[in-house]
Amino acid sequence: MPQEEIVEQIQSYLVMRELLVKERTAHKNSKKALSHKERKLSHTHDAVIDLLTEQIEEIEDVLSTAIKPYDQYRDHIHHLQSTPGCGLLFALYFFCHQ
Repeated sequence: MPQEEIVEQIQSYLVMRELLVKERTAHKNSKKALSHKERKLSHTHDAVIDLLTEQIEEIEDVLSTAIKPYDQYRDHIHHLQSTPGCGLLFALYFFCHQ
């Protein structure tokens, strides 16, 4: 797979992850805003939050393995991750936008 294709694939996953994280945050905020009487509905928010968390974790798993077959790119990502505070997601984002 040429670099452009792997970069597009990683970018797509990063965008999807970002959307899911925003959606999960919205549900967490909605749950906190429920009045005492509405707390019965919190299980609905919990179920959605759990599902979104699972999907986010699946995307993160895909992202962590997507670059492995490409030695040159994998080494670049690992080098970026050696910087304090730079995790996999930031390294992939930086890799895709250089």
